[in-house]
Amino acid sequence: MYNNYVGIYKKNAPARVVKPNLQITPFKALPKTDEFDSFQLTSAYRCFNESAINASIEQNPRLKSILAELKIPAKINVNELNKLKSEHAKQTQDIVAGIIANLPQSTKECVNVKAVKEAALLHDIGKVLIPENILNKTTALNDKEWNIMSKHAELGYEILKPMGLDIKTLDLVKFHHQNQSHSGYP
Repeated sequence: MYNNYVGIYKKNAPARVVKPNLQITPFKALPKTDEFDSFQLTSAYRCFNESAINASIEQNPRLKSILAELKIPAKINVNELNKLKSEHAKQTQDIVAGIIANLPQSTKECVNVKAVKEAALLHDIGKVLIPENILNKTTALNDKEWNIMSKHAELGYEILKPMGLDIKTLDLVKFHHQNQSHSGYP
């Protein structure tokens, strides 16, 4: 099952069966339609829904305040949302799953695996509110652009706050650019 990831999993390691956590989390922002299956309703993937993100923006005054302070519109970059959902977020989650699978059992017992996997999937969701001209700029960002870009972790935290995720997952999203010496951001 995992042997196709070179360098992450042990060669010929036995396949691991992971039982999904089917605990339904309350989620006010999700519209009541038939477009979601039960997997999407119970997994972190539900947070990649454009309607849910828009509802989150409407429900969260702090998020609106950050956007106003940065002078950027509350407009979802749908291209970035789709790219995150289909590429970067899933790849990051796969890498994290491989790392977790190879941790010593004593270390695994100290890790909130569900929170880490969800945060790996959702860590860059704040980038959907970063203007495309800044997000995709091929030259160096100026100070104003860097200030906007560096807010993506906090924007992600604020987008996800009303979506019923565990506080540990939210904190991992918010601080994913922080480091031990506290020289990262936010």
